[in-house]
Amino acid sequence: MNGSELAGLLLDASPMMIEVWDDTYKLIDCNRRLLDTFGLKTKEEYFAKYLDCLPEYQPCGTPSIELSDILVKDAFNQGDYRSDWMYRLPNGEELPVEVFGECITHGGKTVMVEYMKDMREVKASENLLSAVIKSAEALLTANKEDTLKVLMKGMEIVGRCLKVDRVQIWRNEINDGELNFVMRYEWLNDEGKKKRIIPPGLNYLYSKRDAWLEKFKRGESINGPLSELPPEEAAFIGHYEMLSIVCLPLFIDNELIGFFSVNDCTKPRTFTKDEMGIIASAGLMFTCVFNRNAQADLTLTDALTGVRNRRYIMEVMEQKFRDSIHQNLDFSVIMMDIDFFKRVNDQYGHVIGDEVLKIFAGRIKNSLKSDTIIARYGGEEFIVAFLGVSQNDTEKAAWRLNKAISSSKFVIEDFEVAITASFGVASKTSDTKTLSDVIINSDKALYAAKNAGRDTVVGVGE
Repeated sequence: MNGSELAGLLLDASPMMIEVWDDTYKLIDCNRRLLDTFGLKTKEEYFAKYLDCLPEYQPCGTPSIELSDILVKDAFNQGDYRSDWMYRLPNGEELPVEVFGECITHGGKTVMVEYMKDMREVKASENLLSAVIKSAEALLTANKEDTLKVLMKGMEIVGRCLKVDRVQIWRNEINDGELNFVMRYEWLNDEGKKKRIIPPGLNYLYSKRDAWLEKFKRGESINGPLSELPPEEAAFIGHYEMLSIVCLPLFIDNELIGFFSVNDCTKPRTFTKDEMGIIASAGLMFTCVFNRNAQADLTLTDALTGVRNRRYIMEVMEQKFRDSIHQNLDFSVIMMDIDFFKRVNDQYGHVIGDEVLKIFAGRIKNSLKSDTIIARYGGEEFIVAFLGVSQNDTEKAAWRLNKAISSSKFVIEDFEVAITASFGVASKTSDTKTLSDVIINSDKALYAAKNAGRDTVVGVGE
């Protein structure tokens, strides 16, 4: 999908009428909502009939053509404007709108975007308009490093303008061969923070929410108060003290990647058409961010397991190690290795061996906080780094990972494969000069764990 296609989707996803002007003061684009309002089929038809859509004079007494030129020029000079405006519908009826115009520069080109709210309709919050603009700006200006800030800010904007208590993004992930939805990002207002918190990384099987999965695959949303949901779904949502919910499916290239959720913990409600339009716009913009970053991440992700690769983790660890020195913080590493992995390949074949690696990586990832980075270091070796975590706490974390691997067999096709792993833990010490020293020590600890009989944790440092 190219930039112009994305721009068209963003325009048409908005519940408001939109016009786009270039810096020569020429009308160059509009959205479907505007065409539908005037009963037109194509943008070209609207451009040709634009003057016919205006009364001779605006309510302030200035001729429409003259005031239009003034407002557009002022917007380019000042960066934005807000105004009341009057259109004339084909049946002669007057259409009062509130207009907010703002200049957006992207790729060296400046355009002025006019967002128009139909004042005949029930008035929505002005923040509703602001949400669309700010989210669009965030999408246009964000770089890869700012992705998390963009997502969190965008979620906050949506949450505050819709007056809801929770906004979440859930991602689809395969764990132990089954499709799960996992909570990866969440914004809470003060009321939401008082309720039962959904832990980051919490995952649920879609197999227990078949109705949700089928709806999402059809592109349908869930929208309504708890009382209107099936008993099982109501119990699931009510456990976290929600009274109303919207779940909007997210797609990349027709593949369901998760859903965008908005929750009201204060009152039962069904979200309006305009509110759903804002949610849809936000969901589309977040999907664009995910899609762009997914393309960039291909070179930094292990193709088999889906976790980060060695190149990426080395860059991250270098930065964390420097931060630990400058901020006088602990820095520790867990190096882990699947025990007797060669036997797995010899007994079951490399296809099963690959599946073991995938499940192993998934279990480790799901046992860590959502912002903790796990990487495949090479072969059947994986590595995790922690900033601000002591040697003792890192060893405790390693034991939790050890249990996550050995507590149940890996079920792959018709096979049940018992897997264990060995873990080496090392921390920065007064003798540690470089990141390489910490990695070497964690590797030594790993081999000590192997020599101690495997399926255990050995730590060095401090």
